Amino acid sequence: MVIGQYIDSFLPAIDGVIHVVRSYARILNGVGDACYVVAPAEPGYVDEEPFEVIRFRSVRVAQSRRQYRAGVPSLDIRYRQQSKGLRPDIVHAHTPFGCGLDALRIAGEMNIPLVATFHSKYYDDFRQVTGSDSLAKLGVRYVVWFLRRADHVWTVSDATVETLRAYGYRGSVEVMPNGADAFKPPDAEALIRRTRRDFHLDAGATFLFVGQLIRQKNVYLIVEALAMLKQRYGDFRMVFVGEGNARAELESLCRQNDLSEHVIFTGNIYDRDALQGLYLTADLFLFPSLYDNAPLVVRESAALETPSLLIEGSHPAQGVTDGDNGYLCRESAASLCEKIEEVLADRAALARVSRRALETLPESWEDIVGRVREKYADIIERRRSCSKRAPPL
Repeated sequence: MVIGQYIDSFLPAIDGVIHVVRSYARILNGVGDACYVVAPAEPGYVDEEPFEVIRFRSVRVAQSRRQYRAGVPSLDIRYRQQSKGLRPDIVHAHTPFGCGLDALRIAGEMNIPLVATFHSKYYDDFRQVTGSDSLAKLGVRYVVWFLRRADHVWTVSDATVETLRAYGYRGSVEVMPNGADAFKPPDAEALIRRTRRDFHLDAGATFLFVGQLIRQKNVYLIVEALAMLKQRYGDFRMVFVGEGNARAELESLCRQNDLSEHVIFTGNIYDRDALQGLYLTADLFLFPSLYDNAPLVVRESAALETPSLLIEGSHPAQGVTDGDNGYLCRESAASLCEKIEEVLADRAALARVSRRALETLPESWEDIVGRVREKYADIIERRRSCSKRAPPL
């Protein structure tokens, strides 16, 4: 099969959707398919992926999302010429915008199927960028318009289906979950020792957050809870991995609460071994986001036997039972702090929950992409069968 993956942001930016597309392309190419990625260009960045990445000219997006770029591929003459040589059997849009529209164009011109995955809570994004509820609703209407033109619509969880229905989409939806690609290595203990040394994690407890440092992720709640925890349980380290427009304010908030010696901001980490070491070293993965749908980081953390502490009733908490395979609390700094204290007070229970998180939450990317590949093949075959049966005009 020849498969095109279309995404409006790619490396060197880092987020969950980018990781999904990289995993799809890497594994599909590894089993003999030809899977390429189309994305906006990043000036000065050179792709070193084991698959083809086709770029088009782009500009920086809003100041609040500086790691992202956008463009209109249909207006890039060089890209248009390059895309004429592509002969995909199927195209997959991970965005409803510039790149997604180009996938829609190619699907129509070549009479091939278009799969579209609904990944994000677009209303929240539109509201944050525009500051307007009316414009956010208009943006959601556009997203639904785009999805109605896809042949197949996928989401990443049952909770995400609910979001899509709330947006007004009434068509068929299939859940294709996300995977994890970091399971416990045989040299885990050595990696933990190296991580403790490199990041100075010599405290009694270590907490971890991995993701964009933006207000939507509820990251301020973590700092507020840690300020309370410091008064009761002073021996800990908190590691924030990622970048975002809230980082400077978070660092300032840590200084104001005398937390600077307890909190480490690493920025983006591209070295998977280093990130894996942090997951392995952490006692708890703190992820109080109400914004995410099915965050990869919760599954990755579970794959390395580190349970997550999440907000009860949130989309990230789907599949997590408090005290069984993870922990849940209310959306307040006091509740988050109390739950952390409760977890640290019973290390034997924490060990049991860690094992249950591994047993129940993660599924390997190889297994997930194997199912994706079967779906692609079935969709392509059905389209070809319909084309053969179609009567002549």
